[in-house]
Amino acid sequence: MRRAAALAAAGALLAAGCSSTFVESRKKVKGPVSEVGLIDAGGGHIKYSTSGWESVVRGRRRDAFSRMAGYCGGADRYKIVDEVTRYEDEAAFQAEDLEESVGSKGRHYGTHPYQHLFFECLK
Repeated sequence: MRRAAALAAAGALLAAGCSSTFVESRKKVKGPVSEVGLIDAGGGHIKYSTSGWESVVRGRRRDAFSRMAGYCGGADRYKIVDEVTRYEDEAAFQAEDLEESVGSKGRHYGTHPYQHLFFECLK
C-alpha cells in the first residue's frame, strides 16, 4: 500500500514538472469581408525548461507541441518559425530557498536554460 502511494506521488511530481508556458499568443484576425478570409492565422511563443532529467525535458517538449496543436486546431495546423535557447534568471521566493541560496552562493538568483518556440498557425 505504501509503495503504491509513493509511486503515485512520484508520478504526480513528474507530471507537474512536465509543463510548458505560453509567453505570448496572437489571436486569429479575420479580414473585413468574408471573401478575404483570415489576414493573420495567429501564433505565439511557448517556453519550457531544459534543466532536469532527459525524460522530464522530453515531456515538457511534448506538452509544448500539444499546446501549439491545441491553440492552432490540430497537429498539422502550425509551423515553428524559430527555436532558441536562452538562459533566464529565477529568484527564490520561499524563505527556506532564499536562505539557502543567499547563504551558500552569495546570490539570490539562479540561472536556468529555457527552450523558446515561436510558432505560427497555418490557414
